[in-house]
Amino acid sequence: MEMYEKQTLLTPGLEDAQTRILLDVLGVLGLMTLGAYVRLPLPFSPVPVTLQTFFVLVCPFLTGPRRSAAGIGLYLVLGAAGVPLFAAAPATLGYLAAFVAAPWVCVHFRQPLVGMLAATCLIYALGAGWLIGGMGLPPTHAVAVGLLPFLPGDCVKVLAAWRFVRWVR
Repeated sequence: MEMYEKQTLLTPGLEDAQTRILLDVLGVLGLMTLGAYVRLPLPFSPVPVTLQTFFVLVCPFLTGPRRSAAGIGLYLVLGAAGVPLFAAAPATLGYLAAFVAAPWVCVHFRQPLVGMLAATCLIYALGAGWLIGGMGLPPTHAVAVGLLPFLPGDCVKVLAAWRFVRWVR
């Protein structure tokens, strides 16, 4: 994980460490915002399909887990402050909370693909958990509308993220 703190793929060759950190965090914020605006509403689910999970899985390998989590955290703070960033609040609160922890999960494993799969499972667990505990959905319904419809697309996003990370490394 140390390599991410010295050199990142979002700001290669930039000498000033503070500027590099700021640009990395803002880059993650920008990618998260872009990912939220690329969305496909599902008529049977309160949670839309977005590209955010792709960026959540890729950014830790571009900037490191700290900067990635900081950019995601800034995204959440701005959204909570009223900036229209969230794809569908409050139904997505559990997924959003998992996004902050996902960068650490991604880089924890020796194989990036395994880390990405584990991070995706974490996102599903917290997302469905919020639908159950925060939104009051029965567990089977929460899984039916908050997990199962997203499996095919998320499998594609995980594989695309993994291929992208392999390509840029």
